[in-house]
Amino acid sequence: MRLGIDLTNLDPKYKGGSNTYCEGFIEGLKENNNSKISIQIYTNKDYFKNNKFKKKNFIFYTYNPTILKKIFIIIYNRLFPFLSFFIGDLKYSFDYYFRNFLYSNFKKLVEKNSDILITPNVTLKIYNLSIPTITNLHDIQHIHYPELFSFSEKCRRDFSYSNTAKYSSKIIASLNFIKKDLRNQFRFLKSNKIEVIYAGVDLKKYRYNKKAKTKNYIFFPAQLWPHKNHLLVINAFRNYLKKSKKKNKLYMSGKNFGQQSQKILNNIETIDNNYIKFLGPIDHSSLLNMYNSAICTLCPAIYEASALPMLESFSMKTNVMISDIKQHLEESKKFKVINFKTNSAKDLEEKFLSLDKFSHKKLKSITDFNYNLIKKRSWALQSKKWILICQKLLKKNNISSKLT
Repeated sequence: MRLGIDLTNLDPKYKGGSNTYCEGFIEGLKENNNSKISIQIYTNKDYFKNNKFKKKNFIFYTYNPTILKKIFIIIYNRLFPFLSFFIGDLKYSFDYYFRNFLYSNFKKLVEKNSDILITPNVTLKIYNLSIPTITNLHDIQHIHYPELFSFSEKCRRDFSYSNTAKYSSKIIASLNFIKKDLRNQFRFLKSNKIEVIYAGVDLKKYRYNKKAKTKNYIFFPAQLWPHKNHLLVINAFRNYLKKSKKKNKLYMSGKNFGQQSQKILNNIETIDNNYIKFLGPIDHSSLLNMYNSAICTLCPAIYEASALPMLESFSMKTNVMISDIKQHLEESKKFKVINFKTNSAKDLEEKFLSLDKFSHKKLKSITDFNYNLIKKRSWALQSKKWILICQKLLKKNNISSKLT
């Protein structure tokens, strides 16, 4: 089996969940070294310059559109989302034909070198591939929280997500919640077209360090996106400091998006900087140190597909506090976590106060329990499920070809 992975739309400078997910998935494939499977990774010229996933059965292809097509792609990406608003349902057909034309060279490259293509980063690049395709539609947050997206982005997601759902051979959902959400939104999707495979964690990359001793701060790793709930967290933490004798600190890491993040940064400045710090983006080594020394990792989002920091924390033997959205509760139901009411600063404040009473013995019993369970969610094990789906699709495809 020649298994292609499309990573051409990943930004090497972005350190968010989509990159973490894709890189973890590739690492999982690396560990499932099978001489009968070759992996073709399709990337842009900037991504994986150092060939970080080098492996005997891994082949890298850099996709570079012609200069003329690049110009058309830029114009299309900037103008069509706005135009799509005025043409109704015709936008789906226009998007289908435009993308198939713009990325025809990508089609030739993939069909020549792969038997099947996986797109782990949300949407198909092209819709008319002659080989089976598997896509991970992470979530449809723009449907539930349209106010968090620009007009252009909402329009783009509308037609690209719908066409991806329609023309993918198989859709992977990270949760049963996401599967149900996708079926409610895209009525043409049959239940058997969507498979649920939970996100994994790279157990080698997130490894507990026994030397860590601090355990006097709460760690909140998240980009400064509105759906990550920073303002509620800051409000709850401010009130916590007024009542707490222990006064655990709060450290936050993630990318600052300039003007749209300013309200969050202004609120951070209202609290004594001896107790709260925004670290900005941090490298992997620093991330491991933060997990290792935190009394708790905070995952307070109002909506998301997979809380990857939660899984990473379990692997690092760090306690976890989550908002009680359905996605978090589903993903954490086998683990021991602290949950709070998503939109209640008062409840989160009380949960912060409860951390003051945690003894080392209690904390260790919780983190050891989660650590033993998370081994079943390694990317090595999760990627095997993807491979199995690929094999079934190819077998079905070959049978169909013989019948016709």
